[in-house]
Amino acid sequence: TADEKKEILESDFEVPMTGTFESEVREMCNLSEGVMEKGIEKGLHEGMQKGMEKGEIRMLVKQVKKGRLTIQQAAEDAEMTVEQFQAEMEQMVGSCTGIKDPFPC
Repeated sequence: TADEKKEILESDFEVPMTGTFESEVREMCNLSEGVMEKGIEKGLHEGMQKGMEKGEIRMLVKQVKKGRLTIQQAAEDAEMTVEQFQAEMEQMVGSCTGIKDPFPC
């Protein structure tokens, strides 16, 4: 907090706290808290976006496994090349050939 920073500056560094300097310390602390909050918000948004994309790919893999889509169709739906989609499948399934249940749990 701003009070903790003020205490450290006064006790550890012997920086006298004038009214102006104290208000500047508070302002800097408020700015850093705002930057941190924006960073957290951005990280949450990006994480949610990646999670939704991963869920969409999992659903397409499931459709390929059930024979409802070809790998080519699923890749097109995922806006990927066939090679990229196969790589995603291999990560989830272990192998594109002889697909086993990608969701064993």
